[in-house]
Amino acid sequence: MTVTGDRVPALRGRIERFLATGEKACLLDPAALDDALALLADLSGLSGASAGSLALVARFHALRVAVQDASATPDFVVMAACAETLRLAGASQHTPAEALRGMAELERGGPEDAALLRRPSTWVRFAAQAADATARSLGRELVRLAVLLHAEGLWPEPVPPADLCAEIRVHLLGTPDPGTLEYGIALVESLLACLAAPDRAGSLNDVAFAHLAAYEIDGERARLDAAVDAARRAVAAAGGADLAVCLSGLGTALQTLANATGSVRAADEAAEAAGRAVAVAAHDDPNRAAYLVNRSAALLEQAEVSLAGDLDAAIRAAREAAGIPGASAGVAASAETNLCLALLNRYERGAGGDDDLTAAVEAGWRALRLEPDGPLRPSRLSNLSRALRMRYGRTGADEDLDQALATAEEAVAASAGDVVNLDGYLSNLAIAQLDHYGRTGTAADLDTALRTARRAVSATPGGHPARRAGRLANLANTLLAAARSRGAADLGEAVEVSRLALDSTPEGHPDRIMHLLNLAGALRAAYDATGSLAELLEAGELAEQADALVPGGHPLRGIASYTLGAVAQTLAVRGGAAHGREQAAAHAQRAVTALRAAVAAFPPGHRMRPAALDGLANALQILSWLTADPAALTEAVETGRAALRETPVGDPARPGRLCNLSIAARSLHESTWLPEAVHEAARLAGEAVAATAADEPEHAVAQFLLGEALYGGRPDLRDPAGFEDVLDAYRRASAVPTGAPVVRAHAAAAWGRLAAVLGDHREALRGLTTAVELLELVVPAAMGLPDQEHRLAGFPDFTGVASDAAACALALGGAGLALELLERGRGLLIGHALDTRVDLAALERRAPELAARFGELCRSLDRARATAPDLPTGRLLAPAVRSATVAGLRARYEELTRLLAEIRRIRGFGRFMDRPDVEELKAAAAGGAVIVINVSDFGSHALIVTPRAVTATPLEDLHPAAVRGKVRLFSEALREGRPGTADEDTIHDVLEWLWDTIAQTVLKRLREHGPIRRVWWSATGPLALLPLHAAGRRGEPGVLDEVVSSYTPTLSALARVPAPPAGDGPPRGLVVSMPRTPRHRPLPGAAAAPGLMRSVCPGATDELTGPAATREAVLNALPGHRYVHLACHAYTDPARPSRSRLVLHDHARAPLTVADVLGLHAGGELAFLSACGTARTGAELADEGIHLVSAFQLAGYRHVVGTLWTVADRHTVRVDSHVYRALRESGDPGRVPLALHEAVLEQRRRWPDHPSVWACHTHSGAGGT
Repeated sequence: MTVTGDRVPALRGRIERFLATGEKACLLDPAALDDALALLADLSGLSGASAGSLALVARFHALRVAVQDASATPDFVVMAACAETLRLAGASQHTPAEALRGMAELERGGPEDAALLRRPSTWVRFAAQAADATARSLGRELVRLAVLLHAEGLWPEPVPPADLCAEIRVHLLGTPDPGTLEYGIALVESLLACLAAPDRAGSLNDVAFAHLAAYEIDGERARLDAAVDAARRAVAAAGGADLAVCLSGLGTALQTLANATGSVRAADEAAEAAGRAVAVAAHDDPNRAAYLVNRSAALLEQAEVSLAGDLDAAIRAAREAAGIPGASAGVAASAETNLCLALLNRYERGAGGDDDLTAAVEAGWRALRLEPDGPLRPSRLSNLSRALRMRYGRTGADEDLDQALATAEEAVAASAGDVVNLDGYLSNLAIAQLDHYGRTGTAADLDTALRTARRAVSATPGGHPARRAGRLANLANTLLAAARSRGAADLGEAVEVSRLALDSTPEGHPDRIMHLLNLAGALRAAYDATGSLAELLEAGELAEQADALVPGGHPLRGIASYTLGAVAQTLAVRGGAAHGREQAAAHAQRAVTALRAAVAAFPPGHRMRPAALDGLANALQILSWLTADPAALTEAVETGRAALRETPVGDPARPGRLCNLSIAARSLHESTWLPEAVHEAARLAGEAVAATAADEPEHAVAQFLLGEALYGGRPDLRDPAGFEDVLDAYRRASAVPTGAPVVRAHAAAAWGRLAAVLGDHREALRGLTTAVELLELVVPAAMGLPDQEHRLAGFPDFTGVASDAAACALALGGAGLALELLERGRGLLIGHALDTRVDLAALERRAPELAARFGELCRSLDRARATAPDLPTGRLLAPAVRSATVAGLRARYEELTRLLAEIRRIRGFGRFMDRPDVEELKAAAAGGAVIVINVSDFGSHALIVTPRAVTATPLEDLHPAAVRGKVRLFSEALREGRPGTADEDTIHDVLEWLWDTIAQTVLKRLREHGPIRRVWWSATGPLALLPLHAAGRRGEPGVLDEVVSSYTPTLSALARVPAPPAGDGPPRGLVVSMPRTPRHRPLPGAAAAPGLMRSVCPGATDELTGPAATREAVLNALPGHRYVHLACHAYTDPARPSRSRLVLHDHARAPLTVADVLGLHAGGELAFLSACGTARTGAELADEGIHLVSAFQLAGYRHVVGTLWTVADRHTVRVDSHVYRALRESGDPGRVPLALHEAVLEQRRRWPDHPSVWACHTHSGAGGT
């Protein structure tokens, strides 16, 4: 320490003497250098060396370099000492020795090269270009030292600071390395104090552009703020000609900020600054063309993010720039590029016509000719490709598309190494490739477009969320196109990618509106494909959000209104129907309002205006159907005609608009009977047929509408030959393989029913069989139970299709075929549940691993179907959760399809999980007979199915209209909700009608099959709502006196009744009793339920009573109990039977529904549903047999007891007690059907004149002893 302490004042003294006298010897004396190096060595060995001592050494070395002659050999020891001093001061972590070897190469060149080492500019180049990282680091430190010494005037051969800044700009601010950019920016900032105001302005402008370059590389938002700050400081310091330069630079910085953040304020400021730059520049300013280019670019950006953008002004600025003589090729090319983009944007907004497209293409070509090479060539190629592609979309000229594809490919190829902009070039190429696929339709072209779109997403630099969102949106659009030909997987991914694009876009960013609309469109497409109401509802919510965000006059105003109107229109037709006409009309009115706004937002000539007019016409038509408003229908026709006038022949959208107007014209005919209206409908549909290829989806719609219009114009059915063209149109519509299943099924049903009316049963059978086969596609298993119900209920024409098909088969003598058709076309929804409840014993023996996978997947599917999203009922899942649930369900069914294919390849399992054939259906009747009552306008029959045969018995007096009338009378007579007030005489009348019309004939024919005492009733249509088991004349023997009755929705359901559950010990019983329920009348009889269960399961009965009886508790408890008794209220939802429910303690918050029960794999002997109406469903979906009783049967209970309507508590207790007494005495659950039968007979004996008391209990499930 003492030595060091002596050397410090000695070295300081030498410096002070030099400064006082100017004597170089004070510094150049070898002893002085020895002292300095010794002091440095001392300091290197110390921890916490004095900053002052280090600074002293550094100053000594700096002065020593300064006083040496220019011809002297560079003192590398001094340089090393300087660097080492900096290292010790913490400025660098690198040892200079190795790096100095590189600089030493200059020494060998002689005095001229040696002199270069005195110049900071040399060190700047060395810092920028050295290959070795250590050398670059040392070079940076030496440059920093040189700059500091230069600032103090201590550097020999002074270099003007502005020149030094220029060297830094060239060598450090023009690199693609963010670290080097930051280093260069820091150097310039450190020199600013040495610069005069004009030079300072230019350097600050350089700093601003360096920050922008760094932002393009890493996407750090802070760099944009720093760029704008530097640019503002540059403007503040500028004067004269420099002011225009700096204002233009500020405009560029603000424009980049606006592009990244969507800031309207930044965009407006950018346009203002760029405009001022042009205004302050002299007319002969050599940079005037560049200022005009920047102004046009700023106006373009302003048009993207705000309403103030003046595209006409952008076009004028770009044209003026391009016309300035003497402008550099690069500036002129940029002017043409901006002109191209501004013209395209004006065209897209509908403010420009076809001339803008042509002018944009020409400007794009001129930009390339002006500057054929250079770093901006890829960008100009990509912009030209966009212009060509847009013109192709307008004209359909193949050469435009070919050139668009070629230039987009060239842009990508020319951008090798450009990691900053590659994503944009790839995205544009993907769009061109997608258009090419649209022309060729080849799978390879589609795959190419998808690969490129995915590459564009991957190539997007980090830190650019808005750019990434745009690439994701393009990928989503490509996936939507793929989904139209490849199906659900691409559609599901399109929705998820659209959601990711939205989530990646911050609140307030202008692109968020577009991404909201894109996701809404993807979800609506998903609904069109799958029928999932969850996706349609979310689409509506997103469209409402977008509509609320778009101010009047915004470029997206029309698109937002159009999207909202389209979704609301679909909700009016689909979603509203489930909640009644009033809500549907409200959706339709919302659609009309939104679509009127869309039409107003699109000026005449705008490419979207015909679509908006067409949508408005459709919405008005729907509103007229729902409100019976003739004015709305008249306006619909007029608006549809306007849409068609604005849609040129050859436009891909024209066939759809022809079809829509055909529907409106036919509706006008139906309301006014004007013959010219139906003739117009036929003409329009015929034109649509001619305009579509036979394998296009729209062709199915056009053919179906042609058939409808031709049929509507020919009310006389006496001439069958006159309807051949109608039948042919229906046939052709049903056969279009790409057509929507709903359209094809409607056409097939119309074909078959018209042929049946004309008396051609063979032709009718072909059409109706086709319709039955298509129904399975109309309500696919992956749709989810609530959506399936909604789909079937929303198309009343599908009601009775299977019955009509069976009637035609019976007219041709095909009883077995009739039974198969009824099984295929009824119980579609419970059939999907049955498909997951197969006996896996044989598969477990042959392929245990496959059996385990199949079993787990089936249980997962049942849970997913049970929780599939529903329409709003007070508790609504969040939109994203709803769609995720639907997507999960779809994925599981795709997996099931693959697994089934694998299982069916196993020998002996080729028909695994197939619908039963006739022989299997006959086997389901073991122990008795199944009586299927088929009701149709084309002939009603009873099919008696026994293990040996299927025989048909005509029921001449049974007609659908009569059934509907009796159901209505019966329902009114029950006076539900008012026990003890039923109109018993009317009920008796209906029971007598059932006997006279059906049961008497059926039982007479049944006797011919031998002594059969056990029957299962399976009625079609609304007849399923009436108690066939109680048919009979008052005071005379009836069905109850001849047979023991049960019910089954289909034979397939009966065939799948599980085998008796295995169990060595005594059976366990579960009682759920609700003597008192919030907001419901008391059920004192429910208190007896635990005692009844304990009588058959002594010591093995679990109870859930009152507050303990919650949905979750009951669902958890049901599996594992062989006997289950539920004594509570129940609620039947006729419109949506899957929402029928048991009323438990938490029913208001968490109802236990049919869908919940269908999600179980419980497996038990008996489920006794001592609740009201548990076997009841609605007339619209009666063929589906969905109610609480069938749900418990499908959940695995072999015997299920329920009721068809409400009955007094005391009567229920008496029936319950009789059944449990028989079960206790026999110990055989197979006795339940007979025990219930005896209990009903006892009730009839006690209350003969009150059929509402004794006819309501039913049994479903297995046979009995």
